[in-house]
Amino acid sequence: MMPYFRIFTWALGCLFSCSLPAQNLRLTLSDVKEIGQEGDVRQYQANFKVTSGSISEDVTQLAFPLPDNKIGFARLETYGEQFKTGQSSSYPMLIKALGFTPKNGQTLVSPDLAPLKKAATPTVQFETTTAFFGETERHFMTSIKGVKGMVSVGDALEYINHKGQKGHAKVEKIEVDFGTFTTTTAFEGLPDNSFYIVVSTTEGYDFSDSKVYAANAAPAVTAAPAAAATTPKADTKTIPVEVVLEDASVKITVHNLVKYKPKKSEGIDIFNIDYSLDYYIVDATFENKTQKSLDVGEYLLRFNFFTPDGVSADEYTRIFRDKAKSPDDADQKANQVDTKIFGGTGKIVMANVLAKYTETIPDYQTKHAAQTQALGKPLPPGAKIHSIDATIMGVPPSYKIEGLGTWTGTFFDKKKLLYKKVSL
Repeated sequence: MMPYFRIFTWALGCLFSCSLPAQNLRLTLSDVKEIGQEGDVRQYQANFKVTSGSISEDVTQLAFPLPDNKIGFARLETYGEQFKTGQSSSYPMLIKALGFTPKNGQTLVSPDLAPLKKAATPTVQFETTTAFFGETERHFMTSIKGVKGMVSVGDALEYINHKGQKGHAKVEKIEVDFGTFTTTTAFEGLPDNSFYIVVSTTEGYDFSDSKVYAANAAPAVTAAPAAAATTPKADTKTIPVEVVLEDASVKITVHNLVKYKPKKSEGIDIFNIDYSLDYYIVDATFENKTQKSLDVGEYLLRFNFFTPDGVSADEYTRIFRDKAKSPDDADQKANQVDTKIFGGTGKIVMANVLAKYTETIPDYQTKHAAQTQALGKPLPPGAKIHSIDATIMGVPPSYKIEGLGTWTGTFFDKKKLLYKKVSL
């Protein structure tokens, strides 16, 4: 895993604005009509009458009480209108719903009027999907499935991951549909992957593809050591280069390039991987030459093989490369933004390949992960960070490697290209 995953995952959450809390609110629905669906969340138009409390925000989260200590989640959007007790909407408003079907005559309430009661001795089981790093290498974020029972923020958990490692975790945050609804408790009955949780772990073992239980309820297993690593199945070759890319702000010393051919049987393919390409992992030291903090993210995002005239090899992996062939003006603009601002989006696609590679490195989590994670944060003045997996490039076997380079700025400027010729 790497900083791109964390940025990508949190960016998804930013696409949704979270509902704001209301108190002692009740409203009754009428003229309910379904108008669409986004995944498992259904969209409706409906009129309503407020029977207690008031609505003062553009977006209000509501609940529909269900039997067996469960609720359905609802999100009401009132387009800036405010309502007091006894008032009714004059035209249909948007309601997003998960876990129940809105109907005429139903009463929706604010979450404080539909509390979820926890058992004296919590019991829960669920499974995780692919987990991504959170604030530290001991924090993980993932969606969950197969929920049995109930789990809340603050609960202690035990888990057994896909490597057979048994770890301990604490629930730090729970969201519904990546932030469409807020909650502090997840429960059974909703579709798989409706709940998204953040946990802090004691041992730092990977939280991906794990079976999770309430604390002291996990089956007895012999925990695998943290340093255990899978035997590499892919072909790897370390190529010493020792070249320096430097400007007034940063000095990048590339020590080695690791040529890597991933196998389909290794890890999980989050993005489609082009197994016909040769991948090169960059072992490098980044040094901040300035007297202020430096974000090296641009250098990492755009680091690649370059030709002497400044053409990047990112063309082979970037997400929007097919847009260049489209007659549509919007597609053409997307292509231009991709190449001139982002410098290509291949790093997102290749993040999965890099994750596969790090799984083959003994003691990666304890000896190397922290340095790579540090590159995802502002580098202090004068600081140096050495990462064995700073970034990755992918090219066809027939590609002629002429040099390494990177650049900064909003639009590509040949004067800002840091370039060194290499012979591999």
